[in-house]
Amino acid sequence: MSPDILNSAFSRARGDSNTSKAEENSSPCSLLPAPLPLLTSSEDELNAAKKQLYGRNLLQRVEDSEGYYKIHALVWWFLQAQLAEAGEIQSILETTFATAMIGFAQILPGSPTSEQIENLRDIVPHLEDLGKRIIAEIKEATEAQIISLASVPSDEVIWVFVGITRFYGGQGLYKLAEPWSEDCVNVCQSLFAGDHPNVATSLNNLALLYDSQGRYSDAEPLLIEALAMCQRVLGVNHPTTATIRENLAILQRQSTPRAI
Repeated sequence: MSPDILNSAFSRARGDSNTSKAEENSSPCSLLPAPLPLLTSSEDELNAAKKQLYGRNLLQRVEDSEGYYKIHALVWWFLQAQLAEAGEIQSILETTFATAMIGFAQILPGSPTSEQIENLRDIVPHLEDLGKRIIAEIKEATEAQIISLASVPSDEVIWVFVGITRFYGGQGLYKLAEPWSEDCVNVCQSLFAGDHPNVATSLNNLALLYDSQGRYSDAEPLLIEALAMCQRVLGVNHPTTATIRENLAILQRQSTPRAI
């Protein structure tokens, strides 16, 4: 849906004088409320705007999640259109949003509980959207342009993919987790030429995902590569190096046939 159509819809909702009755009734978009100037509005104005959205079933509270809301797709499209026209402030808004999403991803541990997974359920679609944008921007960008993808600092990009992988992998949904973990390796290799801790971490994480599925022959070379990279970059005694070394030892014990 184009920004012009959405802006027209919001104008009809405000009852602008140049809008006819026929136009008001021509589309369900005519029920949309006025746009929300979030950065300059007072708390009272924001609360009044939220009431308008509630009244038109365009905004819903998320049960058992204080401060979380679900918005209608039309509102989402309108906000996207407004963001595209935000000028210099666009990057600030995008970075603020991306930072918040990454913060949620970092909370999720490697072996999440069912409660932790449930708490991230409404966040994952946003992480997936960020991940898709990052992948698309890498495909379009030259090496000199790869600095801050989707307004996410390069060193933080890995968390977008780690959060999604842990969310699905923690539920045993390996087929859903695997593409994101593989994408994480590809993205990190594109962002960091040569050896880098994030590349090693992404290789380790993909190996552990393969290991969870009993795919030891796929996992072992990734751990060997990750270990060698960490030893070169971080040193043999670094905690990350030690963790990957232990993961490789456990994998090799699991995959070695035992005498009966």
